[in-house]
Amino acid sequence: MRHLVKRLSVLLAAFCISVGLMAQNAWHFPQANGERARYNVQIDFRKVYISGICMMLNDGGTVNCCVFNEFGVPAISYTYNIATGKLKIVSIIGKMNRWYIKKMIKRDLAQLMSILQKDEGGEYTNSRVGVKYSFTILNDTDNGTSE
Repeated sequence: MRHLVKRLSVLLAAFCISVGLMAQNAWHFPQANGERARYNVQIDFRKVYISGICMMLNDGGTVNCCVFNEFGVPAISYTYNIATGKLKIVSIIGKMNRWYIKKMIKRDLAQLMSILQKDEGGEYTNSRVGVKYSFTILNDTDNGTSE
C-alpha cells in the first residue's frame, strides 16, 4: 500500500511540476521517454459514468496513467507497456474493485491504449457489455468550461 501511494504521489508531483513545460509535443500519446499527455476521459457504463482527466507519462517504455475524477480523486491508475501491449491496473476506486470489473476494464483499456498509440482516435466501445470509453486530447487552453 505504501508503495502504491508513493508511486501515485511521484506521478502527480511530476505532472504538477511540469505543467508549464508541456506546451510543445505533449498532446499526443507519449511515445518517447519523458513525454507527457493529458486527455479528457469519459467512461460510460449502462447506468453510470466516470469522467475526468487522464494524465500519462512515458517512463522508459512504460506509460504510467492515472484517471482523476472531477473532484481530483484517482479513479483508476494503470501502467501500459508499449512494447508488449500489456496493461496492469495499479489501483481502482472501491466500487469498481471487483475482479470481473477489473478484468473487463484491463482488457478494454489495453485496446484503447493501442488505438491511442496508433493515433486512430480516442474511442472504444465494448459492445458486449455496453461500455464506451472516450479519450479526447486536452489542450493547454482548455479549462473545463464549455462555451
